[in-house]
Amino acid sequence: RGAESVEGTKVIFTGLASTPAMFEFCRSSLCDAGVMVTASHLPEDRNGFKMFTKNGGFSKKDIQTMTDLAILEARGLHDTGIIPPSSGPAAVMCSERVHFMKHYIQTLQDAIIRESSVEDDSSLPLAGLRIVLNAGNGSGSFFNNLLQKLGADVSSSFNLNP
Repeated sequence: RGAESVEGTKVIFTGLASTPAMFEFCRSSLCDAGVMVTASHLPEDRNGFKMFTKNGGFSKKDIQTMTDLAILEARGLHDTGIIPPSSGPAAVMCSERVHFMKHYIQTLQDAIIRESSVEDDSSLPLAGLRIVLNAGNGSGSFFNNLLQKLGADVSSSFNLNP
């Protein structure tokens, strides 16, 4: 009945997150693996999944192996007449909602401050810069607030609503 049927497995929900953020969650050991629904800017039938571990994305071979296993499992369920619950009170839902984006935003902020050419410990390393962010109405809209917090003029940014 889903991932949580495996002993010791916990499924968590991060909410809206960017692809790099999902990888950072795994890299920094906030979780062991990540799966995200992606391509929301495309028609519904073109959505897919991205899968991550702390070592990066899965290889094509890994994905093919998982697909083959899923097909075998689905055929087995079909052949025995078992229909796994997917909705309603018997559905397997996420154990909890987590707020890992705070961690990711702090990671980005630390990197910008560390890599900026500001000679002092200024908390506004982007002061004097005009940065236009086109978040494509996607998950990158959080970045606008971070750029502004670090001193950038982001007044011309657009497509910030996911």
